[in-house]
Amino acid sequence: MGKDIDWYEQAGPGGGAASEWYRGTEPPPPGPAPTPSVGPTGRQRRRIRPYVVAIVALSLTLVAVWQHAEREERAAAYKEQVAAYKGLSATSLTIGGVEVETLAEWSKNGRSVILSARVYRDDTSKFVRISSGGRTAEEEVLPLQPGEFSWSTRVEVKVPVEDRFQPVRMSVMAGGPGWKKGTRLAARNIEFHSDYTAFDADTGERLKQD
Repeated sequence: MGKDIDWYEQAGPGGGAASEWYRGTEPPPPGPAPTPSVGPTGRQRRRIRPYVVAIVALSLTLVAVWQHAEREERAAAYKEQVAAYKGLSATSLTIGGVEVETLAEWSKNGRSVILSARVYRDDTSKFVRISSGGRTAEEEVLPLQPGEFSWSTRVEVKVPVEDRFQPVRMSVMAGGPGWKKGTRLAARNIEFHSDYTAFDADTGERLKQD
């Protein structure tokens, strides 16, 4: 008898079932590599969060400071208005050859203003008209007659305002010596302020106060 070989070597050079069993099962091919994460890791998020909180807190602080400064500025401006308030404004103008005295008087509650114009009954005055806020008052100026003691003619209108600091505009028209009924009246536009100032509403020029 020849030499007996181990059973696992009998498969020959090509190998056989026994050989395949010895080698064991082939491992599966590797799967696709995991996609690297592009977002911040937990540690990175923990590092970023304090900066975000600090930025938000700083923004809120800046807003609070700005609002406080704005309130302070408004309060200071209001105090200046109160200190300058007179509730009155008056100026005289020559319109169409007529000397016209104008006046604005704010009510005690600051909700309305009485606007008026006065002209004198002489040879230079024939007609006067005022207009403001859609309200108009006018009167023909007649020469002073013997026995009359009213040397002037006054017209007025009352207009509403939102508060005592609101400026008011009035258009003043007058007819002088050469004026005739049906012809154009000379006019000036005045802006009255309750701190006893008045301005030409068309040019912005400050007018002299009476």
